[in-house]
Amino acid sequence: MAGAAVAGELSGRAKVAGAEFAVATRADEAELRALLRATPTRGGPVSLGFQREPDYFAGEGVAGATDTTIVARREERVVCMGRCSRRAVYVGGERREAGYLSELRLAPGTRGGLAVLRAGYAFFARDEATRADGVADFYFTSVAADNARARAVLEGGRKIGLPEYAALAELATVAWPVRRAARQSAGVMEAGVTTDELMAFLDTEARRYALTMPWGAETWAALRQHGLGEEDFCVVRRAGRIVAAGGVWDQAAWRQTVVAGYAGALRCGRGLVNAAAWLAGRPGLPEAGERLRQACVHPLAVAADATESEVEELRVKMEWVAAERGVEWLVASVAAEDGLRAILKRRVGAREYATRLYAVRLPGAGGATLDLRGQAVRPEAGLL
Repeated sequence: MAGAAVAGELSGRAKVAGAEFAVATRADEAELRALLRATPTRGGPVSLGFQREPDYFAGEGVAGATDTTIVARREERVVCMGRCSRRAVYVGGERREAGYLSELRLAPGTRGGLAVLRAGYAFFARDEATRADGVADFYFTSVAADNARARAVLEGGRKIGLPEYAALAELATVAWPVRRAARQSAGVMEAGVTTDELMAFLDTEARRYALTMPWGAETWAALRQHGLGEEDFCVVRRAGRIVAAGGVWDQAAWRQTVVAGYAGALRCGRGLVNAAAWLAGRPGLPEAGERLRQACVHPLAVAADATESEVEELRVKMEWVAAERGVEWLVASVAAEDGLRAILKRRVGAREYATRLYAVRLPGAGGATLDLRGQAVRPEAGLL
């Protein structure tokens, strides 16, 4: 849940469960980053940390979002945080306002952690309900499939006083390596691609899915502030018509994914994996504590009649752009049942991370029930 909302528009502070809750301010900035560093996601062969260095608030307003971060302090120390990013998305081809909940973190060893979480959700729901612009149409979030502990708590949350988390869809995030040979590719961008033409294609494709971002003039202005512009896009044409497009969005200036550690065979076998990767011209796995040199594909827009070879052509072009910029991995999110999933996983060395999307009902904050039956979802990895 980070802070473009004006603190005066919210409902101030509250002290519950021995902790004081408030909307985060610049005074909390260093502690917010510290809590993110201290709470990587555990589970699976690779543990990842999601950080916001060197300034937590540099990630505000991405793609035009309105962000609010809630913090809980106990004995002058931040022990809990949560972020909500409100932005326009498509559902059923119509624009809706969604609140995406993220960065829910509880400091290790916090006493009465469940009571703190309950109080934090109640504080956030009250603030949403009293905003001058009203509540979002709905709220949703994502949880890593192998984060069994978090899923167990949230899926059974109503029994312990937490909001209702209702499963929406299964998401597959695929990360594939950028080959060193990609630098030798040529002919990345066709000449004559205009912003209006690209924008029209991206918006048309976004309307075919749920939880995708609308595209307009204001979208480009907002994205440029966080490092994504027309020059970062690759397109594929057929008979003059764009049939596939994607942007290479390196977010390292304000958001990073860090390898917190390895488990199982990778703990001892990373050296062998890296040796094989080097011989194959692929990047290896970084040491624990290092960030992944990755970029998000934002968005992955593919026309309904695009062929597999055209999708592969788009990937080759994006890899060329990534290699030129020192990016070693490209990341894209698709629904688990999406046919693009198999194409993305085809690259040797690709890794997949399963995620479950949930609709979140905040007691007292209103908002509609989110029903995505019959709709394909494609929330962009760069906005999750």
